[in-house]
Amino acid sequence: VGYQSATASTATTIDGVETSIDQFRSGSGGLFRTSVGIAYPIFDGLAVGIQAEGYTGLIEHEQRLAFDNALLESVVYSQSNRFRGTALRFGIRGQFSEILSSRDALTYAGAVRLPTKLDVTSILAVGESLDRDTVGTALTGNTDLPLELIAGITYAARPCVLASVEYRLQ
Repeated sequence: VGYQSATASTATTIDGVETSIDQFRSGSGGLFRTSVGIAYPIFDGLAVGIQAEGYTGLIEHEQRLAFDNALLESVVYSQSNRFRGTALRFGIRGQFSEILSSRDALTYAGAVRLPTKLDVTSILAVGESLDRDTVGTALTGNTDLPLELIAGITYAARPCVLASVEYRLQ
């Protein structure tokens, strides 16, 4: 994640004074996956596997409001989200050889990652980003990591020519 945006608008205060509001939004971070798996050949040309995945990450968002009216104080809202969790993925891979010639092969594969929940710790703060560690409010909860389906087919006409198609649904 990495974004920045800015908007400008106007509003009327309680005492009837029109003031401009500049709004700045930004965010950064990401979710990282580490995995380890094993596959077992059932028979020649067909294998099944299982993979354990660990997820960690940090995604931060910040929103700044700046006013041109000296009676209104600019404000910064910050949110830092830390993610952690695990998931399982199951897969199958098969291969057919010598379909159109003696040197070609068709390989197919599919995998499913089961839905899971990631633990989330969110720190919310009003003020500059440095205030998060001392003044921020920490909230805990979870977020869903949805079912993921992957399917692919690869056809190799000969060792140096390859056509591949992959489809992911998340």
